[in-house]
Amino acid sequence: MSAPGPSNSSSHSNPTAHRRHNPKVPASNIVPKPDPQTSSDPRTFELTQLQRRFNLTGSIDDGTTFTLLLKPSDPDFVYSIDILRLRLTVPIHYRSNVHEKPSIEVLNQEIPVGYRVNVERGFDELVEGKPGATLLNLMNALYRALEKILSGEKATTVKIVPNLTPVSRTPVLVPSPVATPPPPKEIKVEVRPAPPPPKPVAAPAPVVTKEQREKAAERRALETRQLESRLQLSSVFVKSSDGIEYVVPLEPRRKDLLPVPLQPLKKVRLMVPLSYDIMPARIEIDKGVPEVIREKIQKQFAKYLEENKQVSLIAALNILSARLHLWAVDKEDKKVELPGSRKNSAVRAPSPEKGKGKEKETEKEDTPPPTVNHDEEYDKSHIKVIPRPPEWSFPDQDSDGSDDEEYSDFEDEKEAEDAAGEKEAAEADGASHAIQEKGTSLSCPGIQMSGIELVEILSINVNIKCTRCKKEKEILGIKGSPPGMEAQPQAFRCEQCSEVIAIAFRKDFIHQNSHRLGFFDLTNCTITEILPSSFTPQCGGCSTPLPSPGMKDLVRGQSITANCRECHRKMGLYIPDFKLLRITQGENLHLKQLPLKSKKDKERYVAGTELPNKGRCKHYRKSTRWFRFSCCSKVHPCDRCHDEAENHPSEHANRMICGLCSREQNYRPEDCRFCGNSFFAKKLSHYWEGGKGTRDKRLMARNDPRKYKRLGKPTKEEA
Repeated sequence: MSAPGPSNSSSHSNPTAHRRHNPKVPASNIVPKPDPQTSSDPRTFELTQLQRRFNLTGSIDDGTTFTLLLKPSDPDFVYSIDILRLRLTVPIHYRSNVHEKPSIEVLNQEIPVGYRVNVERGFDELVEGKPGATLLNLMNALYRALEKILSGEKATTVKIVPNLTPVSRTPVLVPSPVATPPPPKEIKVEVRPAPPPPKPVAAPAPVVTKEQREKAAERRALETRQLESRLQLSSVFVKSSDGIEYVVPLEPRRKDLLPVPLQPLKKVRLMVPLSYDIMPARIEIDKGVPEVIREKIQKQFAKYLEENKQVSLIAALNILSARLHLWAVDKEDKKVELPGSRKNSAVRAPSPEKGKGKEKETEKEDTPPPTVNHDEEYDKSHIKVIPRPPEWSFPDQDSDGSDDEEYSDFEDEKEAEDAAGEKEAAEADGASHAIQEKGTSLSCPGIQMSGIELVEILSINVNIKCTRCKKEKEILGIKGSPPGMEAQPQAFRCEQCSEVIAIAFRKDFIHQNSHRLGFFDLTNCTITEILPSSFTPQCGGCSTPLPSPGMKDLVRGQSITANCRECHRKMGLYIPDFKLLRITQGENLHLKQLPLKSKKDKERYVAGTELPNKGRCKHYRKSTRWFRFSCCSKVHPCDRCHDEAENHPSEHANRMICGLCSREQNYRPEDCRFCGNSFFAKKLSHYWEGGKGTRDKRLMARNDPRKYKRLGKPTKEEA
């Protein structure tokens, strides 16, 4: 016998050691697990369970009909059913009589009758297949099988229409006796209302033959296969398990003309029924879009498919992307009528005051003119009409040629139609999205956006130069005005010549089809450099903008990353260069007219060109680069130049600009990573250095042992 271990002794000494995880419960508190079979009233027991789980409505004791709400909680539930309202019928002798079984009735009127019948039949099948299951188990099983039941084929129903055609009755005339003739009476005419017209009877459904069903099945298989092969690589594309619903990406062609609620739209649900193309396909847009716009687009898409039944699913989605800005405002495509066509020709009707002599003239005018195929004359699908910029407009001039008049009329109608489309889209948004192209434009060609949908400037910092005295000044924290609003200029006087200087900035959005940041409105100054500025990116996954301060102190040639605060998606932004382009002279700036730009008023450096004097300064004649100092984020050739120009001491510079190609980059001591320009001249070595240095003994240093090696030994020829 072995002695008891310390654990046993401790357990005997501490009686609560075993109760730490298995506490003792008094025998009076232990009750058996509830079982509906052993309960005195199984019906009441099961209804009580159901009431606790689904908030059952109705009297449990003496009632047979109850109402309950079944709410789908699965986030992947594909059908738009918020709450399924059911009426449950439980007989009084349920469980005591085997032949009396529960049943349900679906109360949702928005669900078609055929699908409601499917749910009711599905519950009956569960009752038949699980005779011993409780009501709670049956409802849980119905909840799990609800998606499968709704995806089945719609049950066939019959609608009985009563015949309300009234039956005409003729009044029965009673003859009066012959002996006593009736006294003369006034004749009364009874006017009966006309019988109401019979209600139109619904036309019978078209009979579909077996061949039509086979052709429809082949076409559906072909087009869905094309849809999957083209869109399966997209991160948005999703196909449902039953093959009826597809979530497809949507890229509008004219995103600038879309209403504001539709601009973040990136996907739609395409419903392809199993009997396609006998039954047409349809689209469903997310509920985030207002219901009015959503119904307009869905109605126009269905109308287009009804008129063009031979269009494939891929072609229909392309048409949706191209015409989304028109369908959103319920505008149909209108073909431009050429001048001189039959539709535009007016036919004069004869006035009643004139005689018959005008009738022949009217008949001649009513006869259709000879048809001319204008479509073939103007059918040039490879030509795209680009709206003329406002600064290219000229005063109207008289033209004698009829061809020029027709061409100008055609262009005017085209421009009027485009302007009307932009106006309607702007009215649907409640604001104007057009931005006037004037002043000096700021763009960043070659911008790279990763995981970003939209970029705008939060605040921009610039360095300007007075056009009179060439004095430079730094302007920080220019917020800019939103698109479509008038800019608020910042006005001040030059520190050297007291000239009035004003600057304003009108923001624009950068996206995949535009790389323009906005426009500067300048008075008596020019921009010489874009200093590090802050940008606000918009997430490409959830369309959430990055909160302030956004991407701070971003300069050209620098890559910066951030994470979305909502979906935690990684966003990356890289701006290789900034470009400034003078468009107008500032005649509409409501300030003094700007003078013409002189040759000296250039930017301090432009990517791809050399720096002034190749980056050398008076302090360091062999340094061919400039540095951006971290203390003020300004560019100077050296630390001494910084101290002379600024009123604070210089700090460490972690970025540089090559003097040969003017491209900004992180600091590296050897060479430029873009053009390979070496910043250090290779010095002539006077040592052997393993053969890599000098090999000329005349130039070797005196302390190098290779200089005097083998001098006194004879060569092979001498030996």
